[in-house]
Amino acid sequence: MNYLASWMRPHFRKPSGGLFGWLTKLSLRKEYRKDYMQLAVVHCNIQPDDSVLELGFGPGYGLKFAAECVKSGTGKVYGIDFSPDMVEEARSFLEGENLLDKVELKLGDVHELPYEDESMDVIFHADCYYFWDDRQKAITGIRRVLKDGGKMVTILHKGRLAKSVQVRVLTQEETDFERYMDELNLYNFCDVKMEEFKSPNSDETYHIIFAFKRTATS
Repeated sequence: MNYLASWMRPHFRKPSGGLFGWLTKLSLRKEYRKDYMQLAVVHCNIQPDDSVLELGFGPGYGLKFAAECVKSGTGKVYGIDFSPDMVEEARSFLEGENLLDKVELKLGDVHELPYEDESMDVIFHADCYYFWDDRQKAITGIRRVLKDGGKMVTILHKGRLAKSVQVRVLTQEETDFERYMDELNLYNFCDVKMEEFKSPNSDETYHIIFAFKRTATS
């Protein structure tokens, strides 16, 4: 890992202060991220009364789009991120959007999800699986809090992941989405599949991995 990558990696994982933290946050605020997260939420097919969880929400764009889906119903959106800076930035962003009443933010870790069993209809995240130190524990916890038949959506951009590997911010093993899909199957998700989608607002192509909680009859 080169010198720059060694400094960037911790902030890419957990944005905080300093120059590299600022650069990471700036990249998370880019306009394409809004498009990216909106597409993820569209394919979550969130209903007004759903309970929805976003993992690693960053500046809060995904939370915004999800909250708009439940605004007319009894549903609620939950978000967990282990960067204090991102929690505060998302809180400020959502307050400006008048959506804080529909969103509950927590500072925490995907490995220890602080939610009740079978409490979420939908869980989604933007390709942060590569930072889960214990992939089995994280996936098992996600499955625990999903309702029977609940859906998890993972959006990713193959080109940007490849570039992150090229500059050595991430490794090939970490970003291996086929391995991630195999692990979802292994740890009792079902109907795991990847689909390609064209952005409605640009020439970008994204990929979404769908996975459903395996039930006793599935």
